[in-house]
Amino acid sequence: MEFLRRTAAEPTVTTVRASTSPDNVASLATIAGLGFVEVGEQWDEENGREVVFEVPVRRVPPT
Repeated sequence: MEFLRRTAAEPTVTTVRASTSPDNVASLATIAGLGFVEVGEQWDEENGREVVFEVPVRRVPPT
């Protein structure tokens, strides 16, 4: 994913965070396939409960 590679090129960025609904199967599969790991949950006023994932930028494949 280009966004992750571009983010990894920024020296001040160490972690990328993503969140999605626990019912969004497609997003969960994409996030898992990119190496994100679940780190918690949050409440979004618009979308309700979301699962939060992170991946260290050092794990992002180079371009």
